[in-house]
Amino acid sequence: MPNRILKDSICESRALSEVSFFAEDLYKRLITYADDYGRFNADPQIILARLYPREIGIVSIDDLDEAITELVGVGKIAFYTAQPRKELYGCFPNWASHQRVRDSKKKFPDPTDTTVNDWYYKRFISKAMKAQILTRDGMVCQECGVRVIPEGISVERAIKMCAGTFHIDHIVPVNQGGRCTEENLRLLCPTCNLRRKRHFTIEEIMEFTQAEASCENSPQLAANCGNVRPNPIQSNTIRIQSLSESLSESYMDDVDAKAIQHDHDRVMTAAEDAGFKMTNDVRASLIALYADSGLEKVLEGIKSCSEHGAANLAYLRAVLRGSPKKAKAKVNAQGYEQRDYQDVQDEIEKAQNERILSRLKEMEE
Repeated sequence: MPNRILKDSICESRALSEVSFFAEDLYKRLITYADDYGRFNADPQIILARLYPREIGIVSIDDLDEAITELVGVGKIAFYTAQPRKELYGCFPNWASHQRVRDSKKKFPDPTDTTVNDWYYKRFISKAMKAQILTRDGMVCQECGVRVIPEGISVERAIKMCAGTFHIDHIVPVNQGGRCTEENLRLLCPTCNLRRKRHFTIEEIMEFTQAEASCENSPQLAANCGNVRPNPIQSNTIRIQSLSESLSESYMDDVDAKAIQHDHDRVMTAAEDAGFKMTNDVRASLIALYADSGLEKVLEGIKSCSEHGAANLAYLRAVLRGSPKKAKAKVNAQGYEQRDYQDVQDEIEKAQNERILSRLKEMEE
């Protein structure tokens, strides 16, 4: 394979300035990986092995997925399929403008379908939106409360240099109708996000996008298509009742929507009785916690908040993570809002460790 050309104008690229440094590095490595027509095998496992042979234990498939989504979102790479639709290929849209295209045999087929790019477009979160979410959430994981960005690092610097240390999570997954809007995004640490995030294979991505395209092209088919759902997150002014109904349809396919709405009403009533400030954001967060943890666990958590006089989402999340008993053991609820959240986390972990050590001693005896 001939040497590739990297022009000095790449340092001034507006598109690359919008992605992380890791995505920039991946882009340059992909240039060396592509054939003479700017095409390459898009299998992430092959990309990882070919481009990061000495960092396989450091760089993960999830890192590649996030960087690839960034590059597709800013238009630096694209994906396509060819007939028969069995393999996924990548390409550089402006390859001929920057590289010499030799008259050689093509290693990969010509594109026949590019709808697979919709998968990445719908998951792309712009630099401006990331900055908005980081600022709104105070650089703190919305599940466990751990600070994901060290003190002293600005939002812009974190977005550019700290890829992988924080994740922007879709509350309602994209494949269930969620969109990249402020209402549907939240900041999570990698541990919390990867615990609930599902990795999709190439075959699943192609199958999903093909089904989605079929639904969009056929109104009659769209009415019966279970994979494509309406967007459940619309705007800041959305009525909470409509949000609740849409979310229930999104993440509970096989359950009667009326039953889900009834559960939502029980959660809202319990939270209001416990003293929660029932703003739109609090209601939306309660619905998300219900989706993750289930009705009984959320109601038990709200009851614990009421018993300790700590009617706030931060304490409720602590209860749901460690169970009410563990949270009650070491958290002084009366002073909870005035204390540093990490201190509370440390106390809960300390209580857990003490119980583990106690059980080990009992087993030895």
